[in-house]
Amino acid sequence: MLSRAEMPGGGAKPWPQKRTGRHHAGSIRSPGFIRGGFAHGVRGPKTWFYMLPDSIRLKGLCVALTIKHSQDDLVIVDDFGSLPGPDPQFLHDLADARNWGYSILFVDM
Repeated sequence: MLSRAEMPGGGAKPWPQKRTGRHHAGSIRSPGFIRGGFAHGVRGPKTWFYMLPDSIRLKGLCVALTIKHSQDDLVIVDDFGSLPGPDPQFLHDLADARNWGYSILFVDM
């Protein structure tokens, strides 16, 4: 949406200020005219991003874990202490070796 300054044309007054009986007009591209510019238009792209409430996000996680469990794709490890050291590369290599892909979640409590 273009403002009156960004519209093409409309550089001169369309008719004299006085003695015509018409309203005072400075440009045919002002917002009062048809095919004129917008007075207070949206500037820039609008973002549609919003955060879901925590309850809905938790419900989505529960549904995803339930589906993974029903497809036998859920692996639960209760003790990370038996793993060799706190090396994050080991966990990455383990996920690659077992073809777990990108849908993997490590939670350490």
